[in-house]
Amino acid sequence: PNGVENNFTAEEFEKYIEKKDFKDIHILYLSNMIKSKGYFEVLKLAKLYSDQEYMFHFAGGWQSKEDEKEFFAYIKENKLEKRVTFYGFVNGIEKKELFEKASLFVFPTRYKNEAFPLSILEAFSYGIPVLSTNEGSISDIVDSESGVIIFQLNDLSIAFQNILKNFVNKNVALYCRKKYLNSFSLEKFENNFINCLKK
Repeated sequence: PNGVENNFTAEEFEKYIEKKDFKDIHILYLSNMIKSKGYFEVLKLAKLYSDQEYMFHFAGGWQSKEDEKEFFAYIKENKLEKRVTFYGFVNGIEKKELFEKASLFVFPTRYKNEAFPLSILEAFSYGIPVLSTNEGSISDIVDSESGVIIFQLNDLSIAFQNILKNFVNKNVALYCRKKYLNSFSLEKFENNFINCLKK
């Protein structure tokens, strides 16, 4: 498997988790803004739960002007301006701040070439549970303690309720972080790669 960079020392992560407010719900979609990657399904969740205090954050580059227009028209039509924020393509500090704010990473992809999404590993590195699909290797990454995998998009809303109720807490955050350190950190990946070369 691939690995992603570690943005915290053990002490920094402990402080970050202690300060985190798990009752303040922020949902993050961070990937290319391609319809088959599921951003519109996440936007529909924002409409479905618009009576809740949930905040939805989208980050990624557009592949189509039509999709971009449709996205913002849907926000306007359903009066979601106070619930939805779009950031465009992000990296560096801006990306780190989004992950630090997030309670939940939602990635309901049906992208036919989905393989091993690094954004899920990044979410784990920040202790964030994941709601995703069984595309590519995702079900090998997300286990029953670090998130929820759906097999049909129709199940997204029920899975969303389940994950908010049972996974957005400190214990799950610590488990996701541990899973990242044990399997998906850059250091782990490099060690595994070196061991493979030695064989």
